Amino acid sequence: MPPFICSGFLHLPGGWWCSFNFFRPQHIHSSSERILAPEATDQFLWILIVAAFGAFFAAFGIGANDVANAFATSVGAKALTIKQAVVLAGVFEFLGAVFLGSHVTKTIRKGIADIECFQDNPGILMYGNMCVVYTTGIWLLLASFFELPVSTTHSTIGGIVGMAMTYRGAGCVVWYEKNELFPYFTYLELI
Repeated sequence: MPPFICSGFLHLPGGWWCSFNFFRPQHIHSSSERILAPEATDQFLWILIVAAFGAFFAAFGIGANDVANAFATSVGAKALTIKQAVVLAGVFEFLGAVFLGSHVTKTIRKGIADIECFQDNPGILMYGNMCVVYTTGIWLLLASFFELPVSTTHSTIGGIVGMAMTYRGAGCVVWYEKNELFPYFTYLELI
């Protein structure tokens, strides 16, 4: 059964809206699959709501930092006007996030912090990731204000690594995962 279950309807100004149950998973897929009661996930609803605002805040910081890096040379060389660069950036950043963002999301969600370390307390993982989103947004806005070239990826990954290490130590960080698509890591081990 998909986790996106229509759980009822909300009356909002402007009409009725279907309320989707994104935050009440029916199953957790782990070594011992168990069914969660809805009350067990209601306590984390505030984290979801606050993190959603944080995601928009971080997206503003990402736009302020990364879009300038991508289009500064084109605008500086007068190949594009600022208006053209803003339109192109908006279109292609959106398309890239929609069509290619799932792989990045999968890596950030599962490939950095070992989620098995958080099985006994998933609220810590949610709270920690929410803090990572806010701190990444704050750092990017500060760096953009002071015109510092920083990496959004390094900021986010560093935040997740720090969160996982603070909670349970270095063993909760996925430091290395063998990938058959990129076999060159085998030779890097020798160096």
